Amino acid sequence: MVYGIIAQHNGLIYVDSQLGRGSWFTILLPIAEATPDVTARNVGLRPSYGNETILVAEDEDVVRDLMVRVLTAHGYTVLTASDGAEALQVFEANREKLSLVVLNVVMPKLGGHAVYEALRLQTPETKILFVSGHNAAAIHERFVLDPDLDLLLKPFDPVELVQRVRSILDR
Repeated sequence: MVYGIIAQHNGLIYVDSQLGRGSWFTILLPIAEATPDVTARNVGLRPSYGNETILVAEDEDVVRDLMVRVLTAHGYTVLTASDGAEALQVFEANREKLSLVVLNVVMPKLGGHAVYEALRLQTPETKILFVSGHNAAAIHERFVLDPDLDLLLKPFDPVELVQRVRSILDR
């Protein structure tokens, strides 16, 4: 995941490890051309609110809890799963009220792509948003994701999460 984040920012990582002494990690990132203006980034953005029910399948507790807090604060009802097998169970029990499924690409028991394939067989109209800490090229190569699928790369801004969710739901 660290490599993916660094690669997304056009950086490099070097590792030096010595038995009995430990490991050193050197991370090199390009210099920013200008200081980001946080207020400019949010100009014209309206908070997106909804009342739909969303299933969030994420194995990292911290990330899952953050997504739940952000989405519920914006009016959504959120159901959760901590792995792919649980995601299928929660989906099956709640399929009629689910408007969107958020799937981590890499999860224990059953990965996000396998869950997606199973859902697509049952209900092809199910809207899916993939999230991942791996870089996009690696995901499409190693996990065989269609480039047309919606993908949100970690780490993501809560505003970006809400906007992507709203955009997918409004299609």
